[in-house]
Amino acid sequence: MFSETMDEATYRYFFYNHEQLVSTGKGWSRGVEFMIQKKLTNKLYGLAASMNLGRGVLDVNNTNSQRLPGYNYLSLRIDRRFHFKRSALIMFASVWNVFNNKGVDGYTWLEASNSLGEGEGFPRIPIIGLEFEF
Repeated sequence: MFSETMDEATYRYFFYNHEQLVSTGKGWSRGVEFMIQKKLTNKLYGLAASMNLGRGVLDVNNTNSQRLPGYNYLSLRIDRRFHFKRSALIMFASVWNVFNNKGVDGYTWLEASNSLGEGEGFPRIPIIGLEFEF
């Protein structure tokens, strides 16, 4: 779902995602989240100025004016709830970024090489745990 907002007489685009949950009864539920990410870059560097000074110089006039390259990821979760009188115990297992897609998460200035660097999104992450609600 895409939406747009007006910022100083300029439309800026934003992206929202929603997790889809499926309950199967007897305390079991499954969750699926598929996200297409093409977010705004809030750090744009002026390449000429940065290379001349040997450090990152932000181009503040173009903040949030461009998007990072798009990528997608899929996250899965399964959990089991145990209900008590005034609380619940939840056992869960999930995997973030199932396909292990690498995406650009942002830009940074690398002073050692005097060049622009790309930060990667998170890798595949398996998670198991317990939650206690009271």
